[in-house]
Amino acid sequence: MDTSKENKKELSDDCPIKMTKTLMDQYREFLVNRACETQTISMYFCYLNRLYAFLPEEKELTEESLRGWLESLQDKGYSDRTINMHISSVNGLLRFCGHKNMHLSVATVPRSAQLPQLTRKEYLKLLSFVKKHGSERDYLLIKTLATIDISVTDLSLLTVEACKKGMIEFPNNREAVIPDSLKQELLSYVEKEKLTGGSVFLSNRGNPMDRSNITHMIERFGKEAGIEQKKCNLRALHDLYERTQEEITQRLLSLHMKEYEKLLKEEQKKVG
Repeated sequence: MDTSKENKKELSDDCPIKMTKTLMDQYREFLVNRACETQTISMYFCYLNRLYAFLPEEKELTEESLRGWLESLQDKGYSDRTINMHISSVNGLLRFCGHKNMHLSVATVPRSAQLPQLTRKEYLKLLSFVKKHGSERDYLLIKTLATIDISVTDLSLLTVEACKKGMIEFPNNREAVIPDSLKQELLSYVEKEKLTGGSVFLSNRGNPMDRSNITHMIERFGKEAGIEQKKCNLRALHDLYERTQEEITQRLLSLHMKEYEKLLKEEQKKVG
């Protein structure tokens, strides 16, 4: 069934799009039918799920709500390149719905000067320092923030149960896989701390750690490890995760194109 035509009949440029789960399922089906790579579709829907979580209860896509979403991405410290990829996924959905006049671009919201980025080498230096001079909790917390697509706000969702399952489930139906190497470290920590349930990362008083305490901890260790202060914060750790994922995705897409070209050349030889 051509769901794109169906949506174009129901929607026009004059009315806002209601971003429902049904619409997103239809868009996913549309991409699958167009033979889009599974990795690409997964990446698109990671970004679309972030938009869905940001939107108010009515879940309407308007110029105002989309502009607010872009501003929120910038406030969180996402790079221009990452925001471009978010925008690309949304523009695809807008085109699918027949809203040709509603189109996002980076110029929609001016960006401030690019903040310094934490390199992977600096991150490993920080991680090694914390492992040697800090607590196991602090070491695992920093590693988690740079390894999983999770914000401090949702950190309480990283529970003992989630570690055992190897998956964090968010309220907006998004899921984040815990890489096996990190999962084993977290489970070992859980066992040592004798945690039977609930959040893994707790303060000394037994409460989920808050943003200010985590921020102070990262800044302190960063300074002691000799890393530029502007690179040792929550934004920098999440940005490192995003850039790493982008680089891996680009390598996969490049490999896909090389294999596709190889296939076409082989077929051309057979055709003669």
